[in-house]
Amino acid sequence: MDLQRSGYLKIPNLLFDILDLNLRSITIGEIKNKFGGQYNRGIDKYLKYLTKEEFGFFTSEPNSFPMLLKDFLTPFKILSSIINYSISSPYKLEIVIKQLINFGCQIIQLRVFDKIDLEKLKEDLFLIKKSRIKILELYLADFNYNITDLISITKSDRRIVLVIHSSNEIDIKDEKLDNEKIYFTENKLMPKSKEIIDERLFISNIQFYMESLSHNVGLNRKVCIDLDGSIKNFVNHSKTYGNITKMSLEEVINLESFKWHWFICNDMIEKCKDCQFRYMCLSNSEIEYKDSKYYKVDTCNFDPYID
Repeated sequence: MDLQRSGYLKIPNLLFDILDLNLRSITIGEIKNKFGGQYNRGIDKYLKYLTKEEFGFFTSEPNSFPMLLKDFLTPFKILSSIINYSISSPYKLEIVIKQLINFGCQIIQLRVFDKIDLEKLKEDLFLIKKSRIKILELYLADFNYNITDLISITKSDRRIVLVIHSSNEIDIKDEKLDNEKIYFTENKLMPKSKEIIDERLFISNIQFYMESLSHNVGLNRKVCIDLDGSIKNFVNHSKTYGNITKMSLEEVINLESFKWHWFICNDMIEKCKDCQFRYMCLSNSEIEYKDSKYYKVDTCNFDPYID
């Protein structure tokens, strides 16, 4: 993995065996001796390939390049949140947003499933103006909203990205939409929609990697609100820890039972622990513990033992 340039290479098992020797502590000659000189040409080829792709370099002073500190630190109580909302939801959107802001939440995904008053929605979203929120993803079902009104939402704050789902107008060519951070998709979003695990969605960067070593990146410091106000680790999980109409988010995120998911990293989960993509893959699956082992309830179709 290239954590600085967000890339990665697929490598054969032999190259892994070579890299696992800790190349910064032994010479190339010593590496070849480890394999009895059997793979000299292959070792030279692989090392040349890695240097060509800028995944490594030759040096006689490895101590001048300290190892990466593998600590994940954050000052924020909550890093991300998903909110399912409709006009019949029993809670007030502004109350949830205010609580998330107080936690230092960095990313909010707000999913609205009914036709909603956009002016009232803008008032609620105005709360993020002076917050530390980095991104607010707003998903609206396509109810033929006025384009000008949609643009006014994204213009109200540059951190808002608007996605119109369940749309029949994905080929809209309206010039007004140029660079307005508004996207149309025919894909249907449902309150219990299952996430997609796809290699194209893998994440390779320093923060994600550090977090993945000791945390479940998909669920770590995440709190979600369902349509009825249920507070969960993720919106399609079966387990509920309370209701936002009766409890504060503060009360819930301090529960040990709620935080339990945060610390079950892929290295601890059956199948995932053997997957070569485990430090790049984000999964929000519920986790179950049985027969002294951890399993994901919703697992992907990839087979690390064959592929």
